[in-house]
Amino acid sequence: LIDYGGKLACLGSKTIQKLNTYLPSNWSRTNPIDIIGDANPERYAKTLEVVLSDQQTEAVLVINCPTALASSVNAAQAVIDTITKNKFSKPILTSWLGDAYDAHRLLDKHNIPVYNTPEDAVHSFIYLNQYVRSQKILMYTPSPLPLLESEIQEARIIIHSVLQENRTFLIEPEVKRILDIYKIPTVQEFIVKTMNEALAVVETLLKKEQKIVIKILSREIIHKSDVGGVALNIQNRKEAQKFIERMIEKLNQKIEGFIIQPMIHRSNSHELILGIGDDKIFGPTILFGAGGTAVEIIKDMAIELPPLDINLAHDLLKRTSIYKRLKGYRNTPPAAINDIILTLIKLSAMASDLPEISELDINPLLVDDKGVLALDARIVLNKLYYTSKTENQRMAICPYPKSWEKEKKLTNNKNIFIRPIKAEDIEYCHAFLQKMKPHDLQSCMMTTLQYFTQKFLTRYTQTDYMRSMVFIAFNLKQNEILGIAHLNIQSDYTQAECSIMVRSDYHNQGIGTILMQILIDYAIYRNIHVLWEKIMKTNKSIKAICNKFEFQFSNDLEDADYQKVTLIIN
Repeated sequence: LIDYGGKLACLGSKTIQKLNTYLPSNWSRTNPIDIIGDANPERYAKTLEVVLSDQQTEAVLVINCPTALASSVNAAQAVIDTITKNKFSKPILTSWLGDAYDAHRLLDKHNIPVYNTPEDAVHSFIYLNQYVRSQKILMYTPSPLPLLESEIQEARIIIHSVLQENRTFLIEPEVKRILDIYKIPTVQEFIVKTMNEALAVVETLLKKEQKIVIKILSREIIHKSDVGGVALNIQNRKEAQKFIERMIEKLNQKIEGFIIQPMIHRSNSHELILGIGDDKIFGPTILFGAGGTAVEIIKDMAIELPPLDINLAHDLLKRTSIYKRLKGYRNTPPAAINDIILTLIKLSAMASDLPEISELDINPLLVDDKGVLALDARIVLNKLYYTSKTENQRMAICPYPKSWEKEKKLTNNKNIFIRPIKAEDIEYCHAFLQKMKPHDLQSCMMTTLQYFTQKFLTRYTQTDYMRSMVFIAFNLKQNEILGIAHLNIQSDYTQAECSIMVRSDYHNQGIGTILMQILIDYAIYRNIHVLWEKIMKTNKSIKAICNKFEFQFSNDLEDADYQKVTLIIN
């Protein structure tokens, strides 16, 4: 269990006291719980019931090893009876060893997972945990990075100007500017064109720094180190001049100038690699691992699908070996892990904002207890990924579509904020549904219930923006939802079912019309050709909205109380 990343539950003191009352004196008194080989069905039943009641236990594996002192079938029946009687919601797995065909058949008949070995049961438990984690990640969409639209637009202008020059990679000043826009710390650098300019900067820098770095500036050479285009640890004018002369002689017209920057040395620092990758199936990916010149040899890396938040980025770090060193050891203080996490979140935002990026490497990203610093980076573009749309359509998990946040005016001239729903809106949704009258709930959701489970509200707020869209009309002053519009996109991505709910005390103020208009605008944006909705014949308000937008009405053949309304979008 431990080898595969699981943990043994710690038994609480009350649990141990209960087990002491009926288990033999030589039982293990720890987890795993050894109930001794002569265990009768009653001992199995009592122990299972006690450990399942322990709040620190998330799942239970019951193991039976055949002995001449007890029946394996009777033990299996005791487990079945205990589960049936108590209806525990925790996962219960079993492993009946040896020739236990009858016990296996009995457990299987009652839908209780049974395995030939404990190892197989553990594997299933780990897979179950991974599945639940993956489902939660897929349902959860992190909030966007708080960047100004003007800043993102500047980055897009840089990307598009490079593509217009038919280049596929950015030169270092362009890369540095994009990293600066996304607030990723970089090294101060000076760009020079001639030998005299270079030597003047070298002399000025060496008065402040012990050593400097000189790199070639070229639109044709992407890997500067491969052609010897990087000189480290330069300590005087003579070394700088010799390197520059050699590069001019060797590369001639291929270089446009030189980049000069201080040589950064931090004791107790770590070299990392962070980046954006491109997967043919899943689209953009985020990479993290041990960096430096030997990155291909070490191969200590992990990847995750964007968008990332703090928890997802932290999980990405944990999947690498270097993470243990980052936490500190011996006399080395812990690195600024929070700064690394923030940098990963910034790269995630970049992958969403700039879909033309197919590769981005920050290598090395230097990190110590004081923070992070990008020493070198490269960005490669793919002009096939160019899009006029504001979100990256290639992402496997669609990011929060911030561009659809809009302010609108109601019929009473009051402002209302329209935006896509977020995961943190779950409490607002609960309050919204509480204020809906039963008749309005019946009309909109085909139910009169005003209580909705946490699971329902979670699935409603943590939407997959690629397959559905939920807009909310939000009152910023009161922090409350006044209306909800839902678009459920069908598998062919050409049709979508729509629905609109307006809070019962906010009818006839234009909220429904505004929400319907934004659903239609979004459908046009996504190339959806047909919108349809099933409405009650008595729902006059939604019928009026549908008439305004020229929906076509038809009778519902399955239910005489309902009509189907359809809008063909040209």
